[in-house]
Amino acid sequence: MSSAEDSGSTSVPPGRSGGPVWRPYRRRRWSKEAIVRTIEALRETGADLSYSGAGAARPALHRAAIRLFGSWQAALTAAGVNPEMVRRRRQWTSEAIVERLRQMAARGADLSWTAVAYGPERALAAAAVKKCRFGSWQAALGAAGVATEVNARRIRRWDARTIEEAIRRRRIEGLALNAKAVEREEPALFAAGRRRFGSWNAALMVAGVDPATVMMRRSTPATRGSRGSAGSDTV
Repeated sequence: MSSAEDSGSTSVPPGRSGGPVWRPYRRRRWSKEAIVRTIEALRETGADLSYSGAGAARPALHRAAIRLFGSWQAALTAAGVNPEMVRRRRQWTSEAIVERLRQMAARGADLSWTAVAYGPERALAAAAVKKCRFGSWQAALGAAGVATEVNARRIRRWDARTIEEAIRRRRIEGLALNAKAVEREEPALFAAGRRRFGSWNAALMVAGVDPATVMMRRSTPATRGSRGSAGSDTV
């Protein structure tokens, strides 16, 4: 005997005629591909992808990811998201924002809006410009006392030529060119390449670099043979 769930319908108390009233029950059927696409889309919007945040805001996705991938962390990894970067999302108070900006300035970090908003500190940038915090990036920099820092005001003007040159420079210096590495190390370049050419792979090809040749991280003498997973990063 089939149940209401098996038939794709649910019953409600009978109507005036005495018979049951049937309403369709729609349940999304998750696949690994659908989960990965959803996580990627959520990442682009800056959504909270921590275990507790995703479990509270998107329980269906969260349950499906754990069922199909074995854990939420494994699902994040499959979508190209570093679980450590989203674990325990910080609550950005005005004081915390000011403290982090001063720390970044002290170590010489690029404090331009593009570099921060498209880099690992994107959550900091998003919090700083909220009306309940500082309202603008320049106001946040001013509150932290770093608005006059040279690296805060110098916003590089990226065009096709400078993007190509930067990619070739990294290649000559033996630096990784896969998307994850460049986004982490030079977020402004990564953001400019995607914005100018539509994707990071397209930017690589314009610079004469075959994306297939940078999908695997090149091992160094110190790591070659000792870490078999060193080439697992993809573009």
